[in-house]
Amino acid sequence: MSESCSNSGVSRRSVLLAAAGAAPLLALTGGEAQAKLAMTAVKYQPDPKDGKQCDGCNFFVAPNSCKMVDGDIAAIVADPACFDGAAGFATLMLAPAGRDPQRFVDGARAVQAAAPEGVRAGVTAIAGLVVARWLAADAALLRRAYADLACHLRCEAMGLPRRLPRIWHV
Repeated sequence: MSESCSNSGVSRRSVLLAAAGAAPLLALTGGEAQAKLAMTAVKYQPDPKDGKQCDGCNFFVAPNSCKMVDGDIAAIVADPACFDGAAGFATLMLAPAGRDPQRFVDGARAVQAAAPEGVRAGVTAIAGLVVARWLAADAALLRRAYADLACHLRCEAMGLPRRLPRIWHV
């Protein structure tokens, strides 16, 4: 038995391979009948990782939804318990070797209290760490507030000059 169709010269193997390759595509383009996944099921995170964010995805539907994930993504980012509409956030953690992290909290809070208007910040000691967080609508203000505390802690915790590491000046 010949493997080629007599009229077209296309082999059965080519047809079967093409059909097998098209099957996943057909499943993905099933349209609205496909159920959306819950945010918890896909472990949705409102903060981008490794440059991956919703508006760069093929499934993103402007302004605030997704073809694959159920829920209002913009509402989560705007929620006061999450990011409250902030465009940027930062976290700094310090593990002071052999010292009580609570010792650094008051000084860190004083530095954060001097942050520019529009920057919200907080600091606490937990599990042997000093943890500081910021939210801001302006990334430049956020970076400045982060740098202020980083310089303070560099001096207080490590005895180094109150300046940013050289790598920040690249």
